[in-house]
Amino acid sequence: MWRSTAPWAAAALRRRSASRAGGACTCRARPDRRIPVMILQAERDDHIPSAGTRRWVDHLRNADVPVRLEVIRGARHIMNSDQWDDVFTRSSQFFARNIGRPPG
Repeated sequence: MWRSTAPWAAAALRRRSASRAGGACTCRARPDRRIPVMILQAERDDHIPSAGTRRWVDHLRNADVPVRLEVIRGARHIMNSDQWDDVFTRSSQFFARNIGRPPG
């Protein structure tokens, strides 16, 4: 998933038109509703800098968006099957906690 959004996120971070963290912020479209977001970061990713991920997390938190940053320990950009199992487990837990809950 992150691989497919990385080009968009990188471009948004470069534009810096709407804020220090990136381009147009979708979190302003419905200020009455903050949809929880989980961001996954491979600990040893050599393609996606962790500083950029932290800026994105900070940007969303500053906009009152509930963000959960999950770091996959020891993982590089290309993960092995055990690391993908970890991603699946963390994602499943995140969805179980957040799907079906009323906004607010």
